[in-house]
Amino acid sequence: MLDCYSTIERYAPYFTRSLAEVAVDLESYAQLLRKWQAVQNLVSRETLDEVWTRHFADSLQVLPLLKAADRAFLDLGSGGGFPALPLAIAFKGSPHHFTLIEPNGRKVSFLRTVARELGLLVTVEGARSDHVARSGLAPAIV
Repeated sequence: MLDCYSTIERYAPYFTRSLAEVAVDLESYAQLLRKWQAVQNLVSRETLDEVWTRHFADSLQVLPLLKAADRAFLDLGSGGGFPALPLAIAFKGSPHHFTLIEPNGRKVSFLRTVARELGLLVTVEGARSDHVARSGLAPAIV
């Protein structure tokens, strides 16, 4: 887990919890990703072993760009949950809310499982992005 810490520690000032707590949740997410990857292509096979550097760190790199007023986020075509779920983990316990839009039913099940097991403030919609625009499912602030 030490290497995992070094991968994300530069983003710790933006977390709403300790680095250790965020790392534990990210590792739980990584375990779920590996488990579900066996039956559903969530990320490239070539990058699964690099989940901390290729997916978690990549997702968290937007943290310094966010403003304090940014509270609602929309992730279209969420797939394996990047970048929304690592960001939701970083902001866990805060009023930040993430809406994930994914048309693939199995991926929707995966995203909901991660959100439920980690207690994340996210909404997962099984829909195409063009449907979301017409339906009003998208948050007011993106």
